[in-house]
Amino acid sequence: MADAGRGRPDPLTEQQPPTQFANVPPPPAMLDRSFTLQVVMELQKLVAEIGAKTDRLITDVAGQGEKIDAVRHQISFVRGVLWVFGFLVVIMGSLITLYISGKLAITIKP
Repeated sequence: MADAGRGRPDPLTEQQPPTQFANVPPPPAMLDRSFTLQVVMELQKLVAEIGAKTDRLITDVAGQGEKIDAVRHQISFVRGVLWVFGFLVVIMGSLITLYISGKLAITIKP
């Protein structure tokens, strides 16, 4: 290595043009349409998968809609029960207030 700079050129660092061309045959040309056919078939498979997943998604969304409707009906029922219960509490409170104030006389006949 030490002699590389003195008189002899280093073959690893010296750049020379090649004296012979590579003798490699070119890759075979695709004379048939098998590559295009394969791509089209894979594309068709992917489109079919997307269609199936889309159908599944539509079914899932419809199921979620039904669940939301069921919850909405349950909430409406509970809200109605609370209104009725609140109304009964107000009536009972009014009657108790009237009884305590003496304006309501309850007589029980034996």
